[in-house]
Amino acid sequence: MSLDLRRLDQFALGDGIAAVSPGALARYRRYVRAFGREELVRRLFLLPHPVSPDCTYEDGQPQKSCQVVAVGRWSDAAQKRPDLLMRVIEAASRRRKEYRFVIVGEPTTELEEWHRALPPAIRERVELSGVVAHEELVEVMKESRVLLVTSAFESFHISAAEALCCGATIVGSRSPCLPSLRWFTCGGSGTLAPKLGAEELGRALTRELAEWEHGTRCPATISRRWGDQLHSDQVAAKVITWSKCSS
Repeated sequence: MSLDLRRLDQFALGDGIAAVSPGALARYRRYVRAFGREELVRRLFLLPHPVSPDCTYEDGQPQKSCQVVAVGRWSDAAQKRPDLLMRVIEAASRRRKEYRFVIVGEPTTELEEWHRALPPAIRERVELSGVVAHEELVEVMKESRVLLVTSAFESFHISAAEALCCGATIVGSRSPCLPSLRWFTCGGSGTLAPKLGAEELGRALTRELAEWEHGTRCPATISRRWGDQLHSDQVAAKVITWSKCSS
C-alpha cells in the first residue's frame, strides 16, 4: 500500500503520464481511480514506443515469402521461452513444408544443438541468423508474413511493433502479462492463442498462416495502419498535440 501511494505521488509530479498501449492506459486509469486520484486521469495519454520510419511495406514491393520470423534475447529463457519456440517451429515445419523460419538473436547452446539435430529437410528451412543489424532485421520482417512471439511476459514488445509496420502479422498468447499483443492483433493483424503453450501457439500459427493463404491479409494495409500510429514522427506528433492540449 505504501509503495502504491508513493507511486501515485510520483505520478502527480508530471504534467503527463504516458502509457504504451491501450491496455496499459486502461490499467493506469483503474489504478489511480482505485486510490481516489481522479485528478490524475486527465494526465494519462497513449504514447506507444516509436518505430523507425524505415519499417514500412508499400504497394509494389516484392511479395512476401512463405516465411515466419522470431526475434528475441534467447538467453533469457524464463521470459522469451526458447523451449516453446523450438517445439512450435519444429511442429509447424513438419506440417508446412513450403515455409521457412528465421530465428533472430544470439542463439543459446540449446538452440544450436536442437538445430543440428533437426532432420536435414527441416534444418535447411530453419535459420539461426544470430544478432543482425537493424537494416537487415527490417528486410527480414518485410519478407516475412508472421512474427512469432513465444514470450511469457512483455511490456510493449518493440519487435512486434516493427513487424506490423513492415506489413507482417503477429502470433502470440492471450495473457495479462502480454498486454500489447491484444492491441497488436486486433483488426486482422494477427492471431492469439488462448494460453501460453506449444500446442496452443502451434494452432494459432496454423490459423494465421491460413489467413495469409486465403488472401485475407494485406501487408501494405497493415503497414499503413500501424505506421500511422507507431512511426516515430507520428509518436512525436502525439507528444506535441498532448502538450498543446494540456497547456
